[in-house]
Amino acid sequence: GYFDAISCCLAFHHYPDGLAAVRAFRQVLKPGGMAFVADPGPQWFNDMSRDLAKLADPGFVRHRTGAEFQMLFREAGFRDVYWVEALPGIGITAATA
Repeated sequence: GYFDAISCCLAFHHYPDGLAAVRAFRQVLKPGGMAFVADPGPQWFNDMSRDLAKLADPGFVRHRTGAEFQMLFREAGFRDVYWVEALPGIGITAATA
């Protein structure tokens, strides 16, 4: 419980265990701290870009949908979990520890 906020921008699709990553975020945040993740999320974008991402990005694991991000954060103990498509194809998850 040390940090007030965590920001993860366009990297979450490299994490093989999303739940473990989100639990680590939760562990290092102070109570009331905020986590912010920007990553591909809308299903239409994930479907369209999956094959290209596998080909072009050697560290690519998988894209997650907004619903999957919300589920991961809630399962890790976050509250006030929000997800929105902020740009075409890119979603933002915001959650309170």
